[in-house]
Amino acid sequence: MKTYTIVLSLIALFLTPSVLKAQDVIMKNDSTTIESKVVKIDKNVIEYKKWSNLDGPTYTISVLDVLCITYQNGEVESYKQKIDNLRSELMYRVGHELVINHRALSKEEAKKILTTEQYDTYVSAKAQMQVGSFFAVVFAGSLFCDIVCIAQMIGSNDKLNLDTWADCLMISAVITDISCPLWIVLRGIGKGRLNWVASDYNYNNSNGSLSLAPTLIKCEMPQLQNNYSLGMTLKVSF
Repeated sequence: MKTYTIVLSLIALFLTPSVLKAQDVIMKNDSTTIESKVVKIDKNVIEYKKWSNLDGPTYTISVLDVLCITYQNGEVESYKQKIDNLRSELMYRVGHELVINHRALSKEEAKKILTTEQYDTYVSAKAQMQVGSFFAVVFAGSLFCDIVCIAQMIGSNDKLNLDTWADCLMISAVITDISCPLWIVLRGIGKGRLNWVASDYNYNNSNGSLSLAPTLIKCEMPQLQNNYSLGMTLKVSF
């Protein structure tokens, strides 16, 4: 009986390292790890199941949030190059999204590759365009009310009823007059700001740069030391 117990213990001892290594370890950019079983990897996300619950739901994580994956066989796959490759592509604005390599950027991806100023402008412009979209809905609704009011006024022979619809038309017309320019201006400015983010991003990630900016030039002559003039500064880098 004792011999049998010892044999079982030795088997368990030799099997334990294999069990411990039979998991995939996902290391995130913040150095935290996820013990998992990787199910699928595509261009944008990694699908996995938690090692502690292999029969549970399948989770996803963006490849841009992953530093590397250590597979159960010891092979290590690094994803740091994914961000570097993303930065090497040109950025465009399509509608209300920023697009790289024909794919709209998520908020998390934009935060990783944009500067603080670019990202703040990106978030602000997106919010601005959402407000513009709200006023677009308001404009469409008020325009519909205008049409209904006018139709009712044309078909009404009752002066009291006519006055009521005229009052409704006046209110809806005011809403129409306010919402239409707000929709156009907010969406237009938002798109312009997204265009700036894309342009500035491409400019900063190009191989060379050229900038021209106004500056104040102080006169170095002793008799004209307090005199300043407006000039232009040209900056070229390669």
